[in-house]
Amino acid sequence: MSETFIFWETWDQLIGQGPPASDPAGSTVVLKALTNAGDSPSPLVADSDGTTHTGDLIELGFFVNAAGAAESSTRFKGTWKPITSKTTIGQKYGGTAVPDGEFQFKTVFTDDGGSSGNNLLALTGNPSATANTLYIGDDQPTDILANIDLLNASSNAFIGVRFYDISTAGNPPTPSDTDGPTKVNGTTRYNTIMDAAWMWPGEAAKEVISLHDSDGGVDNSVEFEFDNTAAYTANLAKVGTGNTRVENDDYVATVTYHDGSSNLALNTIGSSVISGLSGSGTLTDNGSGKTLTLHSRTGNTVADAYSFGGTITGDTTVIKTGEGEQKLTSTLSVSDTTGFVYIDDGIFNLAPGTTGVTQSMEYLTSDTSLGSTDPIFALDNDNGADQTVTFGLTDSSHTSTDREFKGKVYLSDSGTNTLKVSSNTASGDYAKTQILSGVISGSSGGTAQAGSAKLKKTGKGRLELSGANTFNGGVDIDDGTVVAGHADALGASGNTVTINKGKLEVSSGITLSQGTINGAASGTGKSMIGGAGTVSTLTIGSGNNEVSYLSPGRGISSSLTPSLKAVDLDTGTDAIGNFTVNTLNWNNGGVFDWQIKDFDPAGGTAGTHWDKLSFGTLNFQSGQNFDINIIALKGDSFDGTMGNVSNNGNTWNNYSTTNGFLFAAGTTINGLSDGDVSSSFTVRSDDYSPSVGHWYGDWGVYKDGGNLYLTYSAVPEPSTYIMVTGLFMLPGFRMFRKWRKKSTSSVTDIEEA
Repeated sequence: MSETFIFWETWDQLIGQGPPASDPAGSTVVLKALTNAGDSPSPLVADSDGTTHTGDLIELGFFVNAAGAAESSTRFKGTWKPITSKTTIGQKYGGTAVPDGEFQFKTVFTDDGGSSGNNLLALTGNPSATANTLYIGDDQPTDILANIDLLNASSNAFIGVRFYDISTAGNPPTPSDTDGPTKVNGTTRYNTIMDAAWMWPGEAAKEVISLHDSDGGVDNSVEFEFDNTAAYTANLAKVGTGNTRVENDDYVATVTYHDGSSNLALNTIGSSVISGLSGSGTLTDNGSGKTLTLHSRTGNTVADAYSFGGTITGDTTVIKTGEGEQKLTSTLSVSDTTGFVYIDDGIFNLAPGTTGVTQSMEYLTSDTSLGSTDPIFALDNDNGADQTVTFGLTDSSHTSTDREFKGKVYLSDSGTNTLKVSSNTASGDYAKTQILSGVISGSSGGTAQAGSAKLKKTGKGRLELSGANTFNGGVDIDDGTVVAGHADALGASGNTVTINKGKLEVSSGITLSQGTINGAASGTGKSMIGGAGTVSTLTIGSGNNEVSYLSPGRGISSSLTPSLKAVDLDTGTDAIGNFTVNTLNWNNGGVFDWQIKDFDPAGGTAGTHWDKLSFGTLNFQSGQNFDINIIALKGDSFDGTMGNVSNNGNTWNNYSTTNGFLFAAGTTINGLSDGDVSSSFTVRSDDYSPSVGHWYGDWGVYKDGGNLYLTYSAVPEPSTYIMVTGLFMLPGFRMFRKWRKKSTSSVTDIEEA
């Protein structure tokens, strides 16, 4: 080969014009390292004389893409390949000493005529002066020779400079003239500098890499593998045992070196930034709450995506930065109190390589204002038979802002992607929410598409979807609650939504685009629907594919928690709702869970003080008896037990000047005549009455045109009946009447999905 010259330096005198007599005054480009705690940046250690190799390592190199070629279109794309092996800070071009943190090299690549066709690497202006030359020959790593061959086979491949902190105190083994600098896994840090103008072999087989421009100032056109300044501004990444905010200086070695196989204990080495995590090993944090930043530069997607097959566990905050893709094919288990995942930019892809891989986090969050592109959370089950991602939500102190992911979500091209919200089974977990407010779609080759994958929801908690979602594989609800906060929250309008167990809650003002909403295929599920929005068509009942329970508002109904009597899982203003169905078929076994938050002798409003069902057409199945549960909410925010009366008088009918509590209102009711229709309903109040201290009331139903009312009559105490009429058995008779036949789909305890 012809000689190729690479001039590379930090000094502000143009290389090739002769070395300066001394370090130029005002030089601002100094490469630095951090302490183990992650602070106090200081210049990288220089060689003592330029030939002992006792200083910090600095490499000249390039990136190889997934096709195995030297990359010539996108910087930082692929895997780093060095083409120098022993260059260290402080080595000199000519005879001038170079201080800490700086270097100035003239590197010559030429054929030495050896029998193996090896090349000569010279770090001097006189290649024949062997005292200051390093050979890449028979006694040097053969991969460097292969890397030079890759460069020679490419056209205008990008080259760059990578600098490491190695020889600082406490980082053994100590570099030597024989061994050269040694990268220490998990302890050594680095960063990489590239520029669009730095190419191999350059003009006339010569390239100049200077970190200063022609006027001696800093070259602002250079870019870094990890942008410290951007991470500092966003207050994202942390480094070191002190969990320290990264420095506001890109010329500081910040990226933790990982050899692709070894284990890293973050509780020992501290918070770490890892760029292009691949290979295997275990990255863990034993309760110290450190931060793991996974960085991927632009272009590292699809075939060039970084893929890690090892394990990430512990009380670790995982942050994804950079516009590239980071794929995890094995265990991710950071579902502790601070073990959440924050996607700042690019794609964070959970792609289990085998069936049964655990991938869980405390919660998922983002802030789209911090990145230049939308952050993407990708689910890829192409390599496994199933996939479940769990949002643990073990700590109830997390706010809704914490638990909101604003970016895009990519589902697999096919199959089922399961999102489990809350890993616990306690009643308090019903209120825990993971919010996905961006668009959920399918993906192909890293690009959004309609997607045929099904989205399944499990776990006791709430999954809130509020994006204009486009996936078309359908939705299964197998436990907990799915909140639809957009007309297309449940995907394409043709999707089938199946509620096997749990609740579909349609938010206020939302008209759901889905026309098919089913209960369990077997008719034995524990399915609910409610909220304060609108659906087109719905059938409730106990038959196959019929939804079991209507439960307006947010409040969890008695169908899942009958033992709680007064429901206190959700006592906020959204617990009561006005739910609308354009065409509702109410069949045998269907249940209306009617919740009331308080009584006031002055009156109240349907849909505000108690649940209301609105409809266009309501069709009652002929000859059947229909069920209504009366449920009181309770909570301190409403001054005591909700549903209670203000006194012992018969004040409850004051809510309506005519018929009682308006609980259903619409245009047409088929199957019932006007007047008292109590005989067509079984009203169950045994969960309600003990909560408000009234055991002997009598509930009924009255129809007036398109309106249905719940009526109530207070019954005197048993002693009154005995003294006045002698009807000792009447209270028992009343209790028997209001004890209703429970739906075949009801349960008696909180169950795990």
